[in-house]
Amino acid sequence: MCGASIFLTPTQGYCPNTKHFISNGKNKCYAATAAAAADDDDDDDDDDDDDDDDDDDGDDDDDDDDDDDDNSNDNDNNNKNHNNDGDDNNDNNDNNNNNNNNNNNNNNNNNNNNNNNKNNSKDNVFLTKISWAVTMSVLAIILLLGVLMIVSVQGYVRYQYEWRFGKRYYVSMDHEPFNLAKMNDRCKALGGYLVQIDSKEESEFVQFIVDYISGRGPFFTGINDAKREGYFYNYNDNSSAKYLKWRWFQPDNWWGEDCVEVAYFGLNDIGCEKRGRYVCEV
Repeated sequence: MCGASIFLTPTQGYCPNTKHFISNGKNKCYAATAAAAADDDDDDDDDDDDDDDDDDDGDDDDDDDDDDDDNSNDNDNNNKNHNNDGDDNNDNNDNNNNNNNNNNNNNNNNNNNNNNNKNNSKDNVFLTKISWAVTMSVLAIILLLGVLMIVSVQGYVRYQYEWRFGKRYYVSMDHEPFNLAKMNDRCKALGGYLVQIDSKEESEFVQFIVDYISGRGPFFTGINDAKREGYFYNYNDNSSAKYLKWRWFQPDNWWGEDCVEVAYFGLNDIGCEKRGRYVCEV
């Protein structure tokens, strides 16, 4: 391997391949060259090993990079999944909040419905009371019309009250000068006499008749004290008056008042010559 370029001396020489001075002939050069070649091979092997190591390192680095990329991708995917999970959780929370709001709205609606029901109940109670009052008023009117029959009879208005007394009451329609005998004869023509009050109930009923007519009085009765002052009796049969409910401060016998009228809030003594109307009891 040294070739012609090797210059040797008997004792020493130089081997260009190894770049060393050698002694003891060319065999030494060969040995040195072989050693150098071996060294070169070792160097080549080392280089190859280094290259292999580099390749391995490169591969390892690539693998590490791939692993890192995979890990990064996994992390990215995990982060995305976490983000997606977070978004899903946020969506779920929003849905829950919406559901809660809907529940609150439903509760408010229920409360409003309950309040409306309560208000409706109050209105119904109020309307029921009004309806009851109207019904009672109608029934009272029907009862009154059933008990009292109002008809025109020869210039009179007839009132019949048979439920309690079995009597009919006539009230004259025209104002005229009053006369006990004359008016009592007119009542007899109807089958009765000038009204005489025998009880509280009858007094209230006659009072009701007068108030119901709401016409201009006075309304004369058959009660009088013409024969003896302060002693009141019934003109038709001269019987003592049984029930007298006077109005305030009456009787007062003002200017010799001997007859009795049905006035507002009770009886009142009045002059027999006054003009007015009269009540007959049949």
